[in-house]
Amino acid sequence: MFLNSDKGFNLFTALVSFLLIALSVLLINGMIQSERSASTRISQEQSMAELQAVADMARADAVQVFNYGLRKAIEDWMTDPQTGGITLNLSDESWDDIKKSFAEAKFGGAEGREFARFTASTLTALFYSEAHFGNYGVSLEGESTMEEMIARLTEKSVEEDDFFEIVECPNGDPRNCPKGTFYVNLKVAKLTQQEYENLPRIRVINKSTRDEIKEIILPRANFRIYVPLRVFKAIAEARALAHFPLTNNGEINPGSDRGLFSTRFHNEIEEMGLGMCDAGYCSPRGNPFKPPANQQFSGSACPEDELYGGEVLVPVQLPNRNVVEYNANDPNSASQKSAKSVMQKIVKQRVCQVAQEAKDGGWIDFAGADDKFELEAGPDCQFLKEMDVIAESMSSKNITAAEGSPSGSPGGGGSPGYGLCPNNPIRKIGLYLEGGEIKTPDISFTDLLCEGEGGTNGQAHCTEIKKVSVKIWFKETNPNYMVDKTSQTERIYSIRLLDNAYVPFTANKQQGSLGATCAYHSQPLDTTCRFAEGWTCATQLSNDLKVQGCAPA
Repeated sequence: MFLNSDKGFNLFTALVSFLLIALSVLLINGMIQSERSASTRISQEQSMAELQAVADMARADAVQVFNYGLRKAIEDWMTDPQTGGITLNLSDESWDDIKKSFAEAKFGGAEGREFARFTASTLTALFYSEAHFGNYGVSLEGESTMEEMIARLTEKSVEEDDFFEIVECPNGDPRNCPKGTFYVNLKVAKLTQQEYENLPRIRVINKSTRDEIKEIILPRANFRIYVPLRVFKAIAEARALAHFPLTNNGEINPGSDRGLFSTRFHNEIEEMGLGMCDAGYCSPRGNPFKPPANQQFSGSACPEDELYGGEVLVPVQLPNRNVVEYNANDPNSASQKSAKSVMQKIVKQRVCQVAQEAKDGGWIDFAGADDKFELEAGPDCQFLKEMDVIAESMSSKNITAAEGSPSGSPGGGGSPGYGLCPNNPIRKIGLYLEGGEIKTPDISFTDLLCEGEGGTNGQAHCTEIKKVSVKIWFKETNPNYMVDKTSQTERIYSIRLLDNAYVPFTANKQQGSLGATCAYHSQPLDTTCRFAEGWTCATQLSNDLKVQGCAPA
């Protein structure tokens, strides 16, 4: 009986031991599995943490590359001979208006798209090759959207009217503008969610585990990027050349404005003319600003282009300028004595004179060589790199020989127009602008010809100014105001001032006196001159040559 109990106890003990061993094995296996899982998770988390750290570093590098690439693109864009030209809008009066117009012109619209394309190519080149950091590879995805991203980003930013934040150039006054550098404000937060999702991304991959992370390059925030280019210093000086003197606050004062594109200067140029430009005169101008001293060109024929083709040289005398001659019978040729060439020369001299006044007044190039920011000289003027003056000649009067063949030298009896010249009751050539077209007025010489008279017709001409444009080049040689300090030792900022609002050959108006701004005091009124009010059609016989025309009674 005792032996049987002992055996039972041993069997029970063995069974319990087996169960304990099994439980121990299961527990150990569970612990091993848990440790393995924990180790795997830790390893994965460590790998992802390392991957994220690499991604963060890569993204930070990408942002820095973007900042540098954008600044370099702006520098190249501003100083490139093809894209860098800046044209100031002369209707802008305040410094804020100029900033806004400049942002819209260079970074908005069609030119903004060109800038986006230019910047995208620069950034893509900087991001081009895949980088490797140990076991990690870094690459860029979405290069194809780079151009669209820049375009949308600049468009959204320009719309906010604070695309530029100018440094040390208050009110655009060149007397207080040592820097004129700027910040660019990029409004990434203004992009829609879809636009933001389409931005290029940084892709980081663990080459062992093939784990990867993708991050959009730019965080969804507003960026303020400093661009060390003295662009607005150049714009401030160019604006001062167009309008000076400025007020103490750097504002334009129309009442005293003597600038290159002031109302005063515009009206001065618009009133200029050479040739047969005046109603009631059979004599070409010797002063481009006023009618000839004599109504008749004494001793000579009326200058025209067909009946008499010889030279009719007229001296032009202006204060403080050399006397030049022009051929009143040559309105348009490339000859240095044509009315067109002489008119261009006179206007260029006047433009350069204004630039000299701006220089002497301390409005441009006042800092000198120590500033390392200088004006480049041009062939026509020390302070202007280029000048483009467009003159236009048009027929002003009909010269009619009723009988006979014109011949002989000026002043001879065979010359048409001797002693009598056709008249036009309208100032200058009597044409006017309507609906964008130049038209002939109702009262003109051709309408008043004596009926029944025939003969040979020639045309006299008047030459006037159509457009004045100048380019100012500012040369930057201070490396502190450059982005890329390795490619070249200087930068050129080219600024264009353009006035193409001249309306040549306008009808004569009774416009009243001129004020301090050279603007007319009253609304222009039509002049009236009718055949029944004293105009007479006459024929003069001289050496068997009948010359006809209409003249005041």
